[in-house]
Amino acid sequence: MIKHLTPAFLSELTDQHWINEVCRQLGDATVPGVGLIGVDIGHVDLPEADLVVSKPCVGFVSCGPRIEATCMNCQPAERVKYDRIEAILSSSFAHSRMTHWALCDKNPQVNTLVFREFTLAYSYDFNLPKPERAASIRPRLILHGSANRLDPRTLSACIQTCLNSFTQAHDDMRALQLVAPAPSALASIFGAAPAGL
Repeated sequence: MIKHLTPAFLSELTDQHWINEVCRQLGDATVPGVGLIGVDIGHVDLPEADLVVSKPCVGFVSCGPRIEATCMNCQPAERVKYDRIEAILSSSFAHSRMTHWALCDKNPQVNTLVFREFTLAYSYDFNLPKPERAASIRPRLILHGSANRLDPRTLSACIQTCLNSFTQAHDDMRALQLVAPAPSALASIFGAAPAGL
C-alpha cells in the first residue's frame, strides 16, 4: 500500500514548546553518523481512564549511511539525549492534550515522529489485526520552519530515508510505503523553486 504525503505547515503544533525542546536534542538527519536524529513519541489522551501522557517510544539513530530504530541499544551520548527528551515530555500532561488539539485528532493515541526538519504525525487503529493496521494509518507530514535551510532535493531524500526507517521498524507497517513529497512540491511550499525542478 502506497501513501503519497503532502507537505504542510502547522504552527499550532510546531510552535509548541515541547517540540522545539525535543528538536534541540536531535542531530541533523542529512549528516551520516551523528547519533540520535529522531524520536517517535506516543501521545495518549484518555481522561476517563485518568491517563494523559506523552512518552518517547523509539529513537532513530544515524549509523553511517543508514538509520536504525532503537529502544535500548543506544550509545551513552544518544541515551542522554533520549533521557532528556523523556524528561521534557514527562514534565506535563498538557503536551499530549495540546498535541491532540493541534492535530484535531480524536483518537486516544496519536504519535509524532519528530526529526529536526519535519514531523510525521500519525494515528491508526491499534485494535485491528496487523495486516489491516497499515491500511488504517492517517499520516500527516508537517514541515518545521528550519526545513527551508535545505535544498528541496536534499530535504526530499532525507524525508524518504527517515520514512523508510520508520516503516521498517514497525512490524505492522511493513506493508506500507510512505512516499516523501517531490523536490518540486517542497520548493513550491517554500515559494522558491530552484531551476530545473
